[in-house]
Amino acid sequence: MLEDTLHKHVVQWLEIALPDNSVYHHSPNEGIRHIAFRKKLKAMGMVSGWPDLELFIPKEGWRNSIEKAGVFIELKAKKGRMSENQKAIQRHLRMTGEHIETCYSLEQVKLWLNSLIKLKNNPRMQIIERMCP
Repeated sequence: MLEDTLHKHVVQWLEIALPDNSVYHHSPNEGIRHIAFRKKLKAMGMVSGWPDLELFIPKEGWRNSIEKAGVFIELKAKKGRMSENQKAIQRHLRMTGEHIETCYSLEQVKLWLNSLIKLKNNPRMQIIERMCP
């Protein structure tokens, strides 16, 4: 499965699985762009290697409120590899107390998030899970 396809399935799943009032975001910093546009994005704060998804969960959505922090997910295809920039960003995010994980499947996302937050149980989630092995 391509990383883009995994990403789309994960977003569909997050839409119905996250606790109410949660917010998620994808920073589109991948892709080939003209050098002038890349410089503009960097000047505006884009960071190379930033994780694919950022999740912010309300206090009541956490399994343990002491764990409350930003949640970041880096998605990779089965044979995907992290760049050095991605590894460095993950180290920095961990040092600031954020939760960060690299996931290679929707099942891995589900298991990791379930250890941190109270996911909803919606029958539609299972349909998406079956579509995304």
